[in-house]
Amino acid sequence: RSGGPPLYWWLDTYRKLREDPANPLGMVDVVQNPHDTIFIPSGWWHAVLNLPGELDGKPGVTVCCTRNSFLPESLPRVLPLMRVNYPAFADLFVGELRSRRPDLVRFLPAEQESKAAADVPDQIGCDPTWMLHRRACTGLSLAECRRRYISPGHPLIITGLQGSWASKESMGCAPEWLKEHFGEKRLAAYTNFGPNRAAKAADSSDLVRLAEAMDRVQQAEEGFYVYDVSLPLQMPALLEHVFLPRYFAHDYLQQTMRKHCFSKSWPTFFLGAQGSHSTLHVDQWRGHFWMMLLKGSKHWTIFHPEDAHLLSPVTREGSFHPQFPSMAEVEQAEGYQRARRLEVVLQAGEVLFVPGGAPHFVKNLTDTMAIAGNFVDESNLPAVLGDLNSMVEAGSGGEALKEFYEALDEVEFEEGLSMHEELLTADQLVVRYG
Repeated sequence: RSGGPPLYWWLDTYRKLREDPANPLGMVDVVQNPHDTIFIPSGWWHAVLNLPGELDGKPGVTVCCTRNSFLPESLPRVLPLMRVNYPAFADLFVGELRSRRPDLVRFLPAEQESKAAADVPDQIGCDPTWMLHRRACTGLSLAECRRRYISPGHPLIITGLQGSWASKESMGCAPEWLKEHFGEKRLAAYTNFGPNRAAKAADSSDLVRLAEAMDRVQQAEEGFYVYDVSLPLQMPALLEHVFLPRYFAHDYLQQTMRKHCFSKSWPTFFLGAQGSHSTLHVDQWRGHFWMMLLKGSKHWTIFHPEDAHLLSPVTREGSFHPQFPSMAEVEQAEGYQRARRLEVVLQAGEVLFVPGGAPHFVKNLTDTMAIAGNFVDESNLPAVLGDLNSMVEAGSGGEALKEFYEALDEVEFEEGLSMHEELLTADQLVVRYG
């Protein structure tokens, strides 16, 4: 009745196929009656036409139940197709088969060897004042994380949370699941974060559907980057499926008595094409930063906060936020070699902590997807309040920034909150937003 493509197929293609006496495709016509069960072998193309009928003198309807299944012998043919269209589901499915059906191992692809531990160093950097450690979550208590890394401002990578940071339904917040459930969501995508971006260039952005953005990332469109999309404000339903690292859940931004302009700014969503990169920058008002990398790998360059002046920063009149030249220009600057810096590759499944005030530059080595956030605690609160107070006194940021400063300044925060010494499981080290 609609006149759409399915109707055209029946009127044109189907008719031609039936009229061909040679029947080159081996087409079979079957009429299914009430109570009949039809079995269609895997891989057979099929089309279904609901025939006209009547029920109590009125046009009838057809009601049926269907189910897809396949036999073990079809696994070698089905799995490659599954991996192309549903890679995350395919990995989970194969994992379940290995653990629950060892008799089917002969039908499954060979297990890929995991990267040797020696390929992923536990320590980056030789300067004792500026080093990065890589720690397994099950061996790192909340208290040790804050005492040894967050409070003194030492960068850190935490491993082992990837199996717990998203719902099972979302398959670890898999790209195909995200595309299916949030693909129509529109968000800002930036198109000039590639190697040819000038240091002072204005951001160039498009408003695109998430599904389109993911396609453009997969196609490695040069300079394509989606960053800092607020999940509480723009994709709140995703927070039902994504859980946040408990190591940073003591965030003072979420403990104020009054709501403020940053109450729902984080966590944020990132999506980057291979080769895209950030600018060299410092996060605003020296907020601490964390990122959990859901997919891909990112190369991070992180400088010591005390060495920011060696990177040729410029603070424009009326601004309190330094701007840096491009990384290519910074690398030619006189002070670059003297600046303490860390070079590290963040891998999918890892969580990174970057202390407030540390200039950093990030390049996507592959297409990537991440969740991240800024936070404030007792270790950076004085610096944050100092920056905010200077901005407010200068009239920068308007009434909203003044209210934010007052909301943060009026509370006597409990510094020892969540300072648990015991070691916890990965499931215990993630929390729901809010």
